[in-house]
Amino acid sequence: MKSRTAQCPACGGPVTFKVSTSLVAVCDYCHSVVARGDKKPEDCGKISDIAELNSPITSGMTGSYQNKAFHVTGCVQYQHPSGAVWNEWYLCFPGEKWGWLAEAQGNLYLMFEQRLKSGSSLANFDTIKIGQSFAVREDSLSVTEKAIAQVAGAQGEIPWAVRPGLEHRYADLKSTQGLIGTLDFGETESRFFLGKRVNLESLGLSANSNWQAPKDIAVNALQVSCPHCGGSLQLFAPDSSLRVTCPSCNSLLETRQGNLAYLETLGGRKVNPVLPLGSKGQLLGKEYVVVGFMQRFVLHNGTSFPWSEYLLYNPEVHFRWLVKTRDGHWSFVEQIDYPANPDMGDLVFHETKQFRKYSQGDATVSYVVGEFPWKVHIGQRNKISDYIAPPSMLSFEKALTDGQQEGEEVNQEVTVSKGTYVSIEEIEKGFALDDLRRPLGVGSIQPSPKIGMNYLWATVGFFLFMAITFQVMKWMHPRNPPNSSMLWTGFSLIAILPALVLVYKYSFEVKRWHNSEYNPYSRE
Repeated sequence: MKSRTAQCPACGGPVTFKVSTSLVAVCDYCHSVVARGDKKPEDCGKISDIAELNSPITSGMTGSYQNKAFHVTGCVQYQHPSGAVWNEWYLCFPGEKWGWLAEAQGNLYLMFEQRLKSGSSLANFDTIKIGQSFAVREDSLSVTEKAIAQVAGAQGEIPWAVRPGLEHRYADLKSTQGLIGTLDFGETESRFFLGKRVNLESLGLSANSNWQAPKDIAVNALQVSCPHCGGSLQLFAPDSSLRVTCPSCNSLLETRQGNLAYLETLGGRKVNPVLPLGSKGQLLGKEYVVVGFMQRFVLHNGTSFPWSEYLLYNPEVHFRWLVKTRDGHWSFVEQIDYPANPDMGDLVFHETKQFRKYSQGDATVSYVVGEFPWKVHIGQRNKISDYIAPPSMLSFEKALTDGQQEGEEVNQEVTVSKGTYVSIEEIEKGFALDDLRRPLGVGSIQPSPKIGMNYLWATVGFFLFMAITFQVMKWMHPRNPPNSSMLWTGFSLIAILPALVLVYKYSFEVKRWHNSEYNPYSRE
């Protein structure tokens, strides 16, 4: 492959185009965006270098996907309307075909451009709505996000004319079969990219990088000072955190790469989390550190239903949640790729399970402390719908970015999270605690008691033994047969215990739903 070298029109430094189809390259010396031109390179202005996100990928890496080699040529970093950022890496395959590798929240999505049919309804940004479905390759993809981001930085060679501050209008789509789609609404045309979630192993990424998944957690806290009171702060995830609260003056701060700016002082009471910020715990085979804590509530018929959320961080998988209900029941929560509609029905299906609607309402943030990878603030509200299939829960949240006006169709997103019930014993063992409050009542996704097969077989065996014994005694003493009432009395005594177990299981399920307006056991 022949490379082309030109002088940067801004600083005179050498700019190399290794791929003939690259349209721009970022100068390594002055960070100017240089457009390809064999006679006169055009200076498109300076652009920021990409922010460090502890990414395992760098420009120049090589790999292989489905037996086709590629190399990473460059990256564009986008800023989401919420303030979060993500990377889009560009992979050059044989024949100078391009793959787009999106990296967000520790997840990787590899996509390739697909041709849009003439007049396709996918091509119009203004008319696309959240939850709208489209047929793609014998599958159905639903729009889960529609937003306008901005180019925040770039490096390396880029196959399109990137410019600093350029608006990026896009829509994300997902399917139940795991397909991921992105619609890129450019200045002159709309483009559609289709792919799926991948990992480093499936990409065969090698060379030019010593990165490997850490066997043990390594959280390097950054020591900084509060710009409001001067108190010391520790940032456990400075590359990802956008908001942090000062434990000394209760100030809400905005952070980016460790630089803090005062926003406001949070009022109200001070809450001491059960799991203190900075504490480490082992859950599901990985070690996490608690970096944030918030409380939210939903109002229903004048009654407040509060719960607590602990934000966990691991440098390999990034963020997860531990959610604790007011009754002391815990669940481990992670965001998943799932097609979401803001107005789901009463039943949804995921991984062969049927989830039944349990609750719906507006969740409001009432307390916040620690670090968060989005611009959280007290009073922030999301529309949330919960569906349960114990011991699992699917939560659908529709959020509007700050400044969103009623009826606006942009900067909307529906995220889906999956929660799994965690026993109090697992929490205590994982975080080396022994004094947590025991849960009360039945949790919404608490596993129901199981009747072991050995118990069932033993019950059947007793019934058969008594029936056979009765027949044998009747055959041996035909003139004085045993009283049949004794047999039925024995049957009744044996049946009492399994009957009580069944009644308990039914009562358990009824109690699970007693706070739900979608209670299937309600007599109304």
